[in-house]
Amino acid sequence: MNLDRANTKLNRVTIIKRGNKLSLRATLPPKPGDGIKPKRYTISTGLFANATGLKLALAKAQKLESDLIYERFSWGVEKGKITVAEAITEFEKDYWNTREKTINRVKNYKIDYMILKKKELF
Repeated sequence: MNLDRANTKLNRVTIIKRGNKLSLRATLPPKPGDGIKPKRYTISTGLFANATGLKLALAKAQKLESDLIYERFSWGVEKGKITVAEAITEFEKDYWNTREKTINRVKNYKIDYMILKKKELF
């Protein structure tokens, strides 16, 4: 199967080759904070532009089309995933629930773990 033939099986999504990788291009609802009108987006599949990659990209494109047709598409965060800030907050709660809070431990905690907050890495 070649790229042109795969795209004939699709209506709303196009598989494109960028370098040696495959991506999907489609008009999608706007990302949060990206306006209110649908826009044309290019989504990386992470798949190589070979026969196996093309088959997998076609499956992803068909799933995306299905989600668009049945209005199930969402840019939302996947279930079970949390942000770095949430992970640090959970870690801090767990840390102090399993240890006695002493002056030295608080000082060491700030030195060892809170460096991320000081450097604003998230």
